[in-house]
Amino acid sequence: AMMSTSKYMGIYTQAGIPAQPLDMGAGRLNVAAAVDPGVILDPPSLSFGLVPTGTQKTIEVTVTSVADAPETYSLSTFYAGENFTDTTAMAGVTADVASVALNPGESKVVKVTFDAATGMGMGDNQGFVVMTGDNGHAAHMPAWARVTFATNLADVLIIDADGSYTLGNYDYLWYYTSTLDQLGYTYEVVDADANYGNASTIPDATTLMAYKAIVVFTGEAYQPDGTFTVSTPLTLADQDRLVEYLNSGGSIIAMGQDLASLLDAAEFDAPVGNRNFLYSYRLGANYVQDSVSGGGQPQAMIIASATAPAALRGAMIDLTQPRKYETNPFAGMSGAEEVPAVDTDTIGAQFVAYDVDQNDMFVRFTVVPTPTVPIEVIGAHIHAGAEGENGPVVRSLEPETGFFPTVVTDTLTVEISITDLVTDEIDALIAGNLYINVHTTAHPDGEVRGQILLDPYVVQGYVDEIDNVFHDGSQDPNPDGTTSESNLGSNLIFQYQGSNNVFGGAVAAALRDQVSLERPGVDYSGRSVYTTFGLEGMDEGPGNTTRAQLLGALLAWTWAESSPVVIENTTAPNGSGLVTLAASLGDGVNAAGQTQVGAAVSYRWDFGDGSAFVTSASNTVGHTYTCNTAAGNIYTARVEIVDDLGTVSLGSLQVDVSASCQTPTALDRDPEPLPGSANKIFLPFVEK
Repeated sequence: AMMSTSKYMGIYTQAGIPAQPLDMGAGRLNVAAAVDPGVILDPPSLSFGLVPTGTQKTIEVTVTSVADAPETYSLSTFYAGENFTDTTAMAGVTADVASVALNPGESKVVKVTFDAATGMGMGDNQGFVVMTGDNGHAAHMPAWARVTFATNLADVLIIDADGSYTLGNYDYLWYYTSTLDQLGYTYEVVDADANYGNASTIPDATTLMAYKAIVVFTGEAYQPDGTFTVSTPLTLADQDRLVEYLNSGGSIIAMGQDLASLLDAAEFDAPVGNRNFLYSYRLGANYVQDSVSGGGQPQAMIIASATAPAALRGAMIDLTQPRKYETNPFAGMSGAEEVPAVDTDTIGAQFVAYDVDQNDMFVRFTVVPTPTVPIEVIGAHIHAGAEGENGPVVRSLEPETGFFPTVVTDTLTVEISITDLVTDEIDALIAGNLYINVHTTAHPDGEVRGQILLDPYVVQGYVDEIDNVFHDGSQDPNPDGTTSESNLGSNLIFQYQGSNNVFGGAVAAALRDQVSLERPGVDYSGRSVYTTFGLEGMDEGPGNTTRAQLLGALLAWTWAESSPVVIENTTAPNGSGLVTLAASLGDGVNAAGQTQVGAAVSYRWDFGDGSAFVTSASNTVGHTYTCNTAAGNIYTARVEIVDDLGTVSLGSLQVDVSASCQTPTALDRDPEPLPGSANKIFLPFVEK
């Protein structure tokens, strides 16, 4: 009654527009109306939930009269968009009757249907169903439906937030697209950086839900939104959308060495009021330090933590090898470097970067003649040769056929990428045995030259250390696996093996709610994996975990679902009264719709008789039961199975132990009294 009679007209949001059900629920309490509501509605609100495009959902509402006289109620719908003047009916919502007549105490059922095809479009559809009585009573129900895509837009949405578009950072998108190509998953890409200046730089939650997983990578970006005069990812609105996606059961893999900084969450043991909700409670991380390697190239391997699922054990993630090289950005070119030296006033500059994994050599060179003496460039090449030595041409630097000769009166800049270097060329490049030579009509053998001297570029120098507990005394000493202000609820899955660690060197956390024998249901359906490193730093040499192996395993973990469990009573005739039970894990279907074949790694048993739970590595267990004739000697045995991905599945079986249970004795039923105590008397138990 308090909901159906509340004030819902004339209430505005902070933005000055009419408040909707998601803003205020049914409305503002109207005590005077609530004491004489006319009708009681069950349910009092219409939450249709997720409604795929092209489908309908119907909710049955029981309307019960609590009035003292008959009354007929007409049904209508209501929606206020920008104001309360130009209101309309709520699109897509209909009732199976136009009115309902009720005698005092009488109940009738009204069916209310939401049709996604005739609603307000994708996303949240909100409004009210209104019942207006002919005897002065009125009631209403808030109605909400979220229209979603009927089919997935792709397997994975990649959110590119590496700052390459806005800040000129290296663009690491290729590492993620090529890895998903290897895995055979479809994907779409959103360049969040390109959407700078907007309140949100990523799609809304409805669109996000059309993907089976989201992979967010931040590369070398570390500046949080608010650093610049325009908004940059990930904005607070972006974070809210990601949280909403997770709360709806989505899967997120977040990868980035400075993600904590980007979210403005780089604070160890942040007090409750300062915690970033996405970072702390949805990625399950407590920031510890900015770099496990002191800002330099990591020198140790990343391995699976002791608490990692069995499927991840054996991982060897190598960030120790350079993935990129580049020259000094101020490297020059001059006639003095020619062999023999050339007397010229023309000067030059060069920048070369080499990407190991893509075998991509980017070359940019500039030549600047004097204002009074133009030059005619007839060619430019990369030559093989150490500093002070001449060598043969290895590659042409002509950007397109016919570009040379060209007359230069001011400045000439050429950019070119070479993506087919062979091993000898790569070795010479890394060793500093290649040079750029610019040829002119005045100096056909070369007027300016510059040796290509590459330095390793540290791609992953700021891999954060994280933890999944608080160290300020607020940590719950007996957490139950759920997320709260005193417990992050995540599981640490990878750790760096270096000497700079503050705690265990954790560099990855995985978070999902799991069932257990003690808690057979879950409160939260989202799944996330957060790594403080990116695919762009991984070396795929012999014995190392590849990018595809890592990302494939992380996706499998986030998509894993509980599998069906079968318990069999395998008791054979025996004189000891031992009951044997065997459990098996069946094939299931994961959140991506794939067949899931899990390998059980541990079993935990509840025999249903109040005895302590038992953990075993084998699927078979034995137990001796005490007879309980009042319950028909039937107990409910349950098992909790953990598979190689760490997914927990539960099963149960009613076990009849009549043929094997042990008859209790007096001593079994009650402990012996303490010396000097006479408050209990024991009589012999005589079996009938």
